[in-house]
Order: sequence, then C-alpha cells, then structure tokens
Amino acid sequence: PAIHYGLIASANRVINDASARNHAANYGVLCFEMEAAGVMNRFPCLVVRGICDYSDSHKNKRWQGYAAMAAAAYTKDLL
Repeated sequence: PAIHYGLIASANRVINDASARNHAANYGVLCFEMEAAGVMNRFPCLVVRGICDYSDSHKNKRWQGYAAMAAAAYTKDLL
C-alpha cells in the first residue's frame, strides 16, 4: 500500500467514468468518495480512505477488503 495526501472529491453517487475521473485529475483530485461528505457537513473530521479501484469501467470489489484493512491499519497507527 501507499499513502497519498491530497484532494478527495466527494459525490452522492459512485463514479465509474474514466472521463470524469480524468477531468477531476486536471484539478488535482486524487480520488473520489461518497460516504464522508455528509458527515463532514456537520462535523469537521479527518478522513482515511482505502482506495481499491480507478473509478473506471473496470471497477470491481476485488481489492475492497485489502484497501479497508490498509486504511484501518493506518488509522490505528495514526491514533
């Protein structure tokens, strides 16, 4: 796993369109998420994400468990 620091775009839907991903990357966006935005509107917090795909047509859940484990391990060390 690798740790990346940078902009995370938040949406109210799953992004699986490579052209949308590439457009956002032009503005420095590293990844997308869809769970934390609602929480952050009410409660400022740090978000640690496990990223498991490239938000394109090849999106699947193959690496989801591993990404979650890596994020949990990092969060444990951070705390």
